[in-house]
Amino acid sequence: HASDADATGRLELLERQWLAPALAALRAGHVHALLLVAGDHVYHLGRWGPWRLWRAYMPWWEVLA
Repeated sequence: HASDADATGRLELLERQWLAPALAALRAGHVHALLLVAGDHVYHLGRWGPWRLWRAYMPWWEVLA
């Protein structure tokens, strides 16, 4: 479906342009925490545990569906 492909492309762009650099900054110690708000879900990533979001049962983009 075209709109599904378009939405997936936009999510990939969001991840590449915003989330990956933010996570890299967190890991490098340039920021102390990240807060990701996606609809009704809020994820807090602290400097010492950034892998917790990525080890969730579902990828973040599936939570948004």
